[in-house]
Amino acid sequence: MRQLPTPDNPTPGETLQGYGLRILGFVLATGITATASDQQLELADHVYPLAISNPDLLDTTREQMTATRRQIMSALAYRRSLTSIPAEPAQPAGHDKPNLGPMARLTPPPTPRPPQPAAADLTF
Repeated sequence: MRQLPTPDNPTPGETLQGYGLRILGFVLATGITATASDQQLELADHVYPLAISNPDLLDTTREQMTATRRQIMSALAYRRSLTSIPAEPAQPAGHDKPNLGPMARLTPPPTPRPPQPAAADLTF
């Protein structure tokens, strides 16, 4: 079984920008985001504007880098969705009425109270 390639760790003295560009280049060359950590992918996304600001880049290279950035953002969004706590399911519109069907909550009916006797004023 063949293992996926992993990005190298930062080298001593390497700047964060240089490391981020290296991670961006790794994803660009391999198309793999699964073996990079969230921090590595966030750093690659952070340096993306720096990478495409080179005026000597060909348009096709710029387009490939933009597609790679979309891939990185998609991977990060997917990872965040896995760790987020799901909210209460939203009720569709029109479901503000109580459920009276077979899955209705069982609540006891209200206890009827007899009417209070009216006070009578009897005068003779």
